[in-house]
Amino acid sequence: MMQPVSASKLEIPFDAIVLAAGKGTRFKGETPKVLHPILGISALGRVLKTLSEAGCRRAIVVIGHQSEKIESEINHLQPRWTHMNIQTVLQSPQRGTGDAVRQVRDQIPDLRPTVLVLAGDVPLLRSETLLSLVHHHTTQDAHLTLLGATVENPTGYGRLILNPSEPSGQLQAIIEESDAGESQKKIQYVNTGVYALHWPVCTPMLSTLSAATGQGEYYLTDLVGIALTHGHRVACQWLTDATEMIGINTRAHIAEAVHALSHRQIQALMQAGVTILSTAQTLIAPEVRIGADTVIYPGCVLEGEVTVGSGCELGPNTQLIGPVRIEDNVRISHSVVSDSVIAKGAYIGPYAHIRGGSAVGMDTRVGNFVELKNVQMGNASAAAHLSYLGDAHIGDRVNMGAGSITANYDPVRDVKHLTHIEDGAKVGCNSVLIAPVAVGRNSCVAAGSVITKTVEAGDLAISRGKQTVLPQWVIKHESPTALFRADCQP
Repeated sequence: MMQPVSASKLEIPFDAIVLAAGKGTRFKGETPKVLHPILGISALGRVLKTLSEAGCRRAIVVIGHQSEKIESEINHLQPRWTHMNIQTVLQSPQRGTGDAVRQVRDQIPDLRPTVLVLAGDVPLLRSETLLSLVHHHTTQDAHLTLLGATVENPTGYGRLILNPSEPSGQLQAIIEESDAGESQKKIQYVNTGVYALHWPVCTPMLSTLSAATGQGEYYLTDLVGIALTHGHRVACQWLTDATEMIGINTRAHIAEAVHALSHRQIQALMQAGVTILSTAQTLIAPEVRIGADTVIYPGCVLEGEVTVGSGCELGPNTQLIGPVRIEDNVRISHSVVSDSVIAKGAYIGPYAHIRGGSAVGMDTRVGNFVELKNVQMGNASAAAHLSYLGDAHIGDRVNMGAGSITANYDPVRDVKHLTHIEDGAKVGCNSVLIAPVAVGRNSCVAAGSVITKTVEAGDLAISRGKQTVLPQWVIKHESPTALFRADCQP
């Protein structure tokens, strides 16, 4: 069984080749399969993240189909991992995994002894797994080490043929399913498609790969047979958790990977003191950190860089999209929060939407059908009902009445302006503050007002039409028939 190896135990650095040139025809869509999101990060991004965490110095991504989209994703991801350089190599035409690795021969010098090869669509691989593979590869003084797994249903995978006479189960061959006999198809030892190569030895062997009959493709699995034929040392490392080898080849695999990744994180969080009431109805990404005694109700989705404090209640039906920081004792119900900070003791929802760099202060209430966008909201304030607050600085102990709005957008000039509401101000129901505008400390805006000028501290601002009542106007203008119908109502 594979033993985890920490980065401190790994003495030999390594490079990696990530295979991401395939079309993914079974997806039947325009997005390359490696770019489909898995809990907020693309499948390719998760593979690169794992390599970075394992200490990889350089990752060379082999691209082909829709290469521009993949390069754009890599440019977006590169700043996250400054210590790992990411490069791309184009494979055109796409002629199999063996040919893809051959495209990289000139990019990696022979003095780099260890190179990992893996697919760009295996988002569940752990960094500990890759470290263990490299450690096993180097300690065994192997020229090629393959990562294998034991599965109950091996359908679709290449079978590993082991030598039963050797205690270590020396690998003898890889048989693809299309070439396997009935007895071989029952073998439960399978190839995960992850390899550690001793680059100076394996590079010349890449030139000897032959195209598969009738397909014109070169398979990297053939490298194992070539290495054995030449007497090179071939080792095998075994996965402890076979779910790590889940590849994204269909949309059903996306669902499988998402739930497996989430389940892994949920189990770790529950062991750390988090209560999750329905593991089947909750999705939590590996990047999420949650403090003890927090309760997660069903229907919650947490993805991206999300940090939740202790003693919080999230849900039901709440989505947090990082970067998000939630401090202690916060309650969020039926709401969406993204790119924002919620301070201690705040109460959010139900049906609130907080986004765009907003910050909600301590013990502040953001209630039913309230949206905040780029709002800095102070402590012990409230916007409890039916409000849109955009591009605003709101102080402490401010009350925004139901239906109050900060009108931040100037459509003529196509610019947005700030609204400043100082401590202790009260904004009445159904009021509109036309930015740029300021409402002073302890002032009051009467309900139904449209405010376009500064309201000084302590002032009352009223801006609405004067009410007019015309006595008996309705009765005088109703037709006799209408009056008859009204009089006959029970």
